[in-house]
Amino acid sequence: MKKNIKILAMLGVITFFFTAEAVSQDTPVVMVIEAKGSVFYSPDGQTWKKIHRNKFLFENWRVKTSSSGTCMLLNTRTEMFESVGTSTEFEISSKGIKIIRGTISPLKPAGDIAGYLKRKFTDVQKITGISRYDRILDRVMLLTAEDIILSDDYPELVWENIGAKYDYQLVSGEKIFKVPGSEDDIIRFRLTGMEPGICQYAVQVLFNGEIIYTPHKKNSLTWLSHAETAELNKEKQDILKIAPGSGFLMGCLLDKRGLKVAAMDQFRRFLSENPNDDETRPFLIKILRELKLEKAEQAEIERLHTR
Repeated sequence: MKKNIKILAMLGVITFFFTAEAVSQDTPVVMVIEAKGSVFYSPDGQTWKKIHRNKFLFENWRVKTSSSGTCMLLNTRTEMFESVGTSTEFEISSKGIKIIRGTISPLKPAGDIAGYLKRKFTDVQKITGISRYDRILDRVMLLTAEDIILSDDYPELVWENIGAKYDYQLVSGEKIFKVPGSEDDIIRFRLTGMEPGICQYAVQVLFNGEIIYTPHKKNSLTWLSHAETAELNKEKQDILKIAPGSGFLMGCLLDKRGLKVAAMDQFRRFLSENPNDDETRPFLIKILRELKLEKAEQAEIERLHTR
């Protein structure tokens, strides 16, 4: 029963995986997760590359594990999670998986997650096709996340700093918070005294103590209740039991739950530890776009386009 709960917890976050390499491909047949030891893939059966963490795989590609290598698969054809044993090699066909040697065993039905995974590739194409030269208008204005979820554990709201000479005023429901200017590209502010529920929020721009910009429309801020926080913490523990130390999976879970700032922090830490893992970078770009952090988004796009 516990094993089933762990796998179900993964279902909610696996759908967020996507890769920069995959945008030129059709939708994936298989996704490799939890690669341990020596696990390799080959698009042509000749050149093999190691799978370090997670990998989308397509028709006619091959995968092999060494005598110490294992992994799990999300098979979009059978809609099953499957376990790949050591010393196994298989080819991905239009019908699913063709075992060349070794063993692959079914673990758990993946439900409708396979179809959802395919739909995510449309989002990837939009993200990785972004022009690196798109800029916001050069005027005093400030965009903030339209819908944001925070909690006692994750109380920070972020927005882009439009200049060190400006201060800010955060209006959240009936509360007003003064936020001093900064040299940092991103303003981070920790909210206090918040009650569970939904309220409207807006960030005003001040110059010399006077409000010079107020958004025309307020955005939505949700503060999690203790029960919702407990439910989230349980999901986090399930992820940690399945994949200890997986900042990427944790970031996916937080994003799925709407905790965009916490997800951004998780993905930034993950990419700082794995700077060449550009398969996950488009997901960070997506979050930065949703948080309206245009400068940070452009910087990540530059990193993606210059490799």
